Amino acid sequence: MLWTVHLFLTRMRGRASIQRTTGPGPEIQMAWYMKKSDSWHWFLALPAVAWLFLLLYALGLRPPHHDEGVNGWYIIQMWRQGFFRYDPSNYHGPLFFYMLQLSETLFGKGIISLRLVTVVFAALNTLLVLAHRRFFGRIALWAALALAFSPAALFYGRYAIHETVFIFFQLLFSYGYFSYARRVSWRTGVVCMTAGFFGTVLIKETFFIFFGTWFIALFLVSVLGRFLPEGEVREELPMPVGKKGKHVVKPAFAPPDARDFIFKAIGAGLLATLLIYSGFLMNPRGVVDMVAALAPWLKTGMGGSGHEKPFFYWLKLMRMYEWPALAALAASAVLGWRTSRLGRFWCALAVGLVLAYSLIPYKTPWLILNLIWPLCFVFGYAVETVRRQWPLWGQGLGYLTAALLIVASAGLAARLEFRHPADPSQPYVYTHSDMSLNSLKANIERACARHPEANNMRIVVAIQQTWPLPWTLSDYPGLQFAPYKAGTKLAGDVLLVDIRDQRAVEAGLDAPYYRVNGKLRDAYTDILYYYREARFADTWQGAGTLVRPPPARQEPKP
Repeated sequence: MLWTVHLFLTRMRGRASIQRTTGPGPEIQMAWYMKKSDSWHWFLALPAVAWLFLLLYALGLRPPHHDEGVNGWYIIQMWRQGFFRYDPSNYHGPLFFYMLQLSETLFGKGIISLRLVTVVFAALNTLLVLAHRRFFGRIALWAALALAFSPAALFYGRYAIHETVFIFFQLLFSYGYFSYARRVSWRTGVVCMTAGFFGTVLIKETFFIFFGTWFIALFLVSVLGRFLPEGEVREELPMPVGKKGKHVVKPAFAPPDARDFIFKAIGAGLLATLLIYSGFLMNPRGVVDMVAALAPWLKTGMGGSGHEKPFFYWLKLMRMYEWPALAALAASAVLGWRTSRLGRFWCALAVGLVLAYSLIPYKTPWLILNLIWPLCFVFGYAVETVRRQWPLWGQGLGYLTAALLIVASAGLAARLEFRHPADPSQPYVYTHSDMSLNSLKANIERACARHPEANNMRIVVAIQQTWPLPWTLSDYPGLQFAPYKAGTKLAGDVLLVDIRDQRAVEAGLDAPYYRVNGKLRDAYTDILYYYREARFADTWQGAGTLVRPPPARQEPKP
């Protein structure tokens, strides 16, 4: 896919050599000439195949994460209520849940159905970065490759959580901004910026961090441009050419109905936002809660959530997984002074986002996606700067180093996804459900496949924390949540108990059970699974200790 879209974007008709003189503005000098597509474009076929494999293979390998279970539970409530009832304490907008519901409508209920949504947006994110090639040439190509094989982009692109979709709307805004600022397409710029802005508002309350940093970066670049000379930037960009390679004369950039079009675009975005937050007018209070949500988020973001991390947390993650991003962050210190105004903007945006998210105590590892995609553009600038600074050997050195870093990222991503998908020693595997949940579901499904009446089996979840089980086991009507209390006796076909309650539970068993040790997730105590022998004997697979009920106490004879 990456390769095909890249060939399409080059248009195979011609290329333009562009001397940028003012950065994100209209003053550019174009020298038009016809040139055949470079043969190395075809080498993108192999990275594209590897990229799609890493995105799609064994999508259900990991058990559902805590947050995926919560998101799935919201979908169940949407089917019952007919709309999504927005909760400001959830810290997430409603649009993502409607996407999950659509996927469930098309592909049925299940973790793969939910994860397909983020897989699609992970692919779109890379393609949107590649589409920036009309503004940045090969810089965007290197940025797309860096993002495509980023361990975070791949790992969390296979999670049914908000962050990947949130990044899509940030990239859409970026594409619209440069379409407008580089005078490529006025209408495309307005539509994409509007959709990108309102899309981020509909996905997550942290949209103000991105837009605040974006405009601060523009301001800083504008100020620095008065004191620092720009470095020379020459790029080959795919541009349309007329007959015999002559320059295509474009009409006036802004159409006569410019003001009306802008008002219509903003009005449509605002209307869509109000409708979706209000549950399509079924929950008008959702519009008020949309604004009220900023207060609980600020309270959580400043501490007290249990997810506080040190200032240099993101650098630690980059050192472990994101080598191109780390190299770009180091290079931004030099590029910020020696590159063009446009390259200086990407450095300011990337460094600004790293600082902003470092200053906020609340840190979960998937938030690193907000930092990586701007750093990917800085990475592309670093590679192309090396090539231009030393024409004789810079291309070989720069391209080889970049390729090695990207291959290393792909290796780290594959190792994480397929060898350590739920290993709590990996920082990206954060409060993730234990693989024993897959065994739980498999044992129940085998029994139900052999004995259809087993679908009504009684499943008793007697542990203190339960997610993602309320969604994972929601298909079974005999599911019961009852935290264990001393002195009570548990009875059911499947029992889940905290390990500290083992002795008391086993003293009250009424039949033989297979006992299996397991965990819910790394941030919670060990748990025990009990499977009634009479229900699971003919489908039981794997290890397990058969626990029999204690012998009945005989009353003394008078």
